[in-house]
Amino acid sequence: MFKCEILGTLSQPGEKMQKLVIKTRSKRYMEWVFNEEARKSEFVEVGEGFETVKELRVSEAGLARWSEMTPEHRARFEK
Repeated sequence: MFKCEILGTLSQPGEKMQKLVIKTRSKRYMEWVFNEEARKSEFVEVGEGFETVKELRVSEAGLARWSEMTPEHRARFEK
């Protein structure tokens, strides 16, 4: 059982939890790599992506309510 963060209610036993990502940020992944030509280590970018900043635990009913909300109401959950 878990508490739906949108509706504020407890879930039924056995109900699946949905994770709703509401805020992300870009992320660059850097790594030390040995450059054999220059014979020294360099700090280079090895990847780029996004990481989750905030997510909500919601029920199926909470997820349905989220899809019905206006952007102003959704902004309340981002704070």
